[in-house]
Amino acid sequence: MKKSNSQFIILVALLLIGFALLALIAYTGLGSSTDEVDVVDSTESIVKTATLLSPQEFNSYISTTEDVVVIDVHTPQQEHISDTDLLIPENQISTSTLLPKDKTTPIAVYCRSGSMSGRSAQELVDMGYTNVVDLEGGKNAWDSYYNQ
Repeated sequence: MKKSNSQFIILVALLLIGFALLALIAYTGLGSSTDEVDVVDSTESIVKTATLLSPQEFNSYISTTEDVVVIDVHTPQQEHISDTDLLIPENQISTSTLLPKDKTTPIAVYCRSGSMSGRSAQELVDMGYTNVVDLEGGKNAWDSYYNQ
């Protein structure tokens, strides 16, 4: 009988020690000083990206959006979509003086397959442009859709 009581006491003691450790961890994890807590502004956590459009959506966008600037970023040059305004190689997009000064100007970018325009579109967003769309699948997808 004594053996059973001592086992019970040890079990209760271990449980109490476990609860005490959990309480200590929870208390120190919360912290009470604002110096120890990283405060995240919810507006900073929004990831800004360009909008990816299908060939049909891209065509509608460049046809109906007022003042849109259409940019082919493919290197080397290729046959362009008819409404193309600028030819700026992908590796020169961040230094180009041809880009609109107004960062709210609608910009539509494309390349041959979508990879260069994807990088360029993100670069434009990172530069502060707020209205950037990218042709999904590039000129290849455009040709495939419109030359069926």
